[in-house]
Amino acid sequence: MATDPYRAKAMLLRQTVLAGHGVVAPAVRSAAAANAAIADEQIAQYVAQIHRDALRVTDASVDALKQNHTEDALFELTVAAATGAGMQRLDILLALLEDECA
Repeated sequence: MATDPYRAKAMLLRQTVLAGHGVVAPAVRSAAAANAAIADEQIAQYVAQIHRDALRVTDASVDALKQNHTEDALFELTVAAATGAGMQRLDILLALLEDECA
């Protein structure tokens, strides 16, 4: 894989987001980051939307989530999903750069 001078910092960010103190269990935050199965279907759809196209998340969809989830939980899930999606895209980019440089 191409050398990434910021990889250690990115991994620290990921570790902090997924395993640091929070109201959402680390396993659920990890699932959100990986866009993996989450038991709560409403949250699973929200996380999938962040991974697919975060710009299409609406205030109405977040307001609907607030009926059953705290703002802290939604914030943590949003950050976990966005971090996971960003890291996946970074890995793809670095692999492409490695192929170009090879």
